[in-house]
Amino acid sequence: MKRSLSISLMLGMMCLSISAAPTRWALNNLPKDRQYYGFHDGLAVFTDYKTQKKGAIDTNGNTVIPATYKRMESFIEGASIVETDRGTGVINKKGKFLLQPDSTVTFYPVYGKNQYGQDETIPGLYQVRKKSNYKRYGYWYKNRMVLPIAERDCKEYFPFITWKEAKEDNTHILNLETGEILIGSIVQKGLFYSIVIPTPTGGSTSRLFTMFGEEVKDVGTSSKGVRVVSGEGRTLLSCCLVAQNGDTILPYKEDWYSEFPIWQNDVLLLAKRTGEPKDYNFVYRLYNADGTIRFETKPIHCDDYSMGYMKGKCIMVYIWDKEQVKATIYDYSGKVLLATKGADEYQEHIYGDWFYLPGQKDNSQLFCVATKKKYPCKSREHISDGMMVFKDYNGQFYIANVENNTCVKLSGNNIRSIDPFCEGASIVRTTTYNHDDYVIDKSGNIVMRETPDYFFSSSISEGVICVSKRDGTYGYLYNPQRTNTPIYGKTEHRQWLYDNAVELFNKKKYAQAKDKFYNLMINDPTDVNSIIYYGSCLNNLGYYDSAIDAYLTALKIEPDNEYANKYLTLAENNKRQAEQQQDYQYDRTMAFFDGLNQFLNVLGETFSQYSEFTNNMNSSRSSGYSSGSSNSSTKKQSGQDNVNKSRDARTYSDLESQLIKMNTYYNTYNDSQRRSIQSQMRSIRQKWESRGFRMFHSSWEEWDGRKR
Repeated sequence: MKRSLSISLMLGMMCLSISAAPTRWALNNLPKDRQYYGFHDGLAVFTDYKTQKKGAIDTNGNTVIPATYKRMESFIEGASIVETDRGTGVINKKGKFLLQPDSTVTFYPVYGKNQYGQDETIPGLYQVRKKSNYKRYGYWYKNRMVLPIAERDCKEYFPFITWKEAKEDNTHILNLETGEILIGSIVQKGLFYSIVIPTPTGGSTSRLFTMFGEEVKDVGTSSKGVRVVSGEGRTLLSCCLVAQNGDTILPYKEDWYSEFPIWQNDVLLLAKRTGEPKDYNFVYRLYNADGTIRFETKPIHCDDYSMGYMKGKCIMVYIWDKEQVKATIYDYSGKVLLATKGADEYQEHIYGDWFYLPGQKDNSQLFCVATKKKYPCKSREHISDGMMVFKDYNGQFYIANVENNTCVKLSGNNIRSIDPFCEGASIVRTTTYNHDDYVIDKSGNIVMRETPDYFFSSSISEGVICVSKRDGTYGYLYNPQRTNTPIYGKTEHRQWLYDNAVELFNKKKYAQAKDKFYNLMINDPTDVNSIIYYGSCLNNLGYYDSAIDAYLTALKIEPDNEYANKYLTLAENNKRQAEQQQDYQYDRTMAFFDGLNQFLNVLGETFSQYSEFTNNMNSSRSSGYSSGSSNSSTKKQSGQDNVNKSRDARTYSDLESQLIKMNTYYNTYNDSQRRSIQSQMRSIRQKWESRGFRMFHSSWEEWDGRKR
């Protein structure tokens, strides 16, 4: 029993509860006349309800930027876009202007590809455009204007920006990562960018970059020193392989080519085409880093064209045949993992071992080559923090870990949307709009819920979730899935809070001290001293069961902590004494009623005119008391039955509480344990009802285990 209570406390530290919600802020006591948003870069933006202006607080709740701005975006790289009466500008975290307000310009976020190949805004990158002339614009990035506002025609290939200056034909290329400006042309090839730079002699040189702006050195050289040498050609790149000692492994005359000759995962894919149009044959060959052949496909016949790519740790080969696209996915050994007969679209590589297989008539799927499993997929929502969210054709949500290749179908049909995963967790938004949202981990387990009074008002950011109460109170909840210490527990702030809580405890202001110690526990669930103090507050307030839970939690962290052991024994003794005192008071009450009953019987025998009065008094006594028999042994037995019934009623209530906890923290639900608890409850109730006693009948006794 104590073990289950201890576990429930550990879970309770991570979950909202109605009874103790005000104590569960990671950062509380914020002014009520504001609306707060998520933390970014150590600051959180807020809106003043009276003025509708925006400002910012730091991680200690201090207002560091007054609410004087019409608009303020989240801080990124130490800067925020703000709007004032004078126009739009940029401020730093101290409120100083990095770019003075200008009423003639507008900021637009720039989109690029993330590591999962999805479009998302590039943090800190904005196109600054003149309102009067859409061709006049520049770029703001990492707290500086990397490209001044001017009339130009720009194109974005994040992390590159290309443009042509007025009255110039040369294409300028800005590398946002290094600040280098090149003149030439840029072509995107798979996950790489090829930049061709003209030379003064009329020729050109080529440089290769990753999608993140990092230049690839020794392009075409494997870990074993085998180099890829490209021949002439505009569309197809004829290749030869040259060993480290200069020997030719594959000469040009064999006419092998590649769409993009780059060693990926230390393998290289080349192709060879024979035949004439409408009767082509293609062969694909995969080379090891030392130049040896890993596998070669059989000739693939098609009437138009074929193309091969390396995606993740797979080879994807497309064939255009009779106006349809056929696709085959191989592993590096040449084994066919998937072969599709035809589709109107390409099979799309998502990330790692995950592929999207477009189909017709509601038949599109996601395929994981590692597990060989397929999942119906009507829409892909997003990928973040290694997690992909998608829906099937029934509107059911799934979460897939694209890094360890697991997939979970979320229960419930009331899911409206799922926030992008952040720091190991995500908020599930429900369709009820009745504060039923909850937080899940990467396994789909529910780790935190809203309550009727408290609801999530922001997504997860920097270790916390902004939470709002109906009365206008705001605060921040600790993200239970974050593994590192949150920034909202700064040393100086925690020490001040701890000293203040100890001072209140020493002044015997246990209720106030309890809340502050809980605040410390939320920020650091391993803070044993705060947990022990919290338990001592509960012990002094008479909540002995909760105090015992706290001490057991502390002992799980530090099994040899002498104070936790000492105060655990004290709390258990206090609980035992309280129960004995309760039983003593009950016995005294029963003795009083027995004496009163005997006295009324004497009155009834002496004064017959009072018989009706005594009968009424006897019948008005609660069920389970003596019916008025003068037999002393019967009265004694009646009193003992009431004592036993009271104890069984407490046991029945404790069992009911266990079922409620299973429903509240559903990730601890155990079906066999539920049935066992309900059987015990049923036995207790039926025992006393068979003896003629009335017993409370809880609806949890018939609970079928489904989430309420």
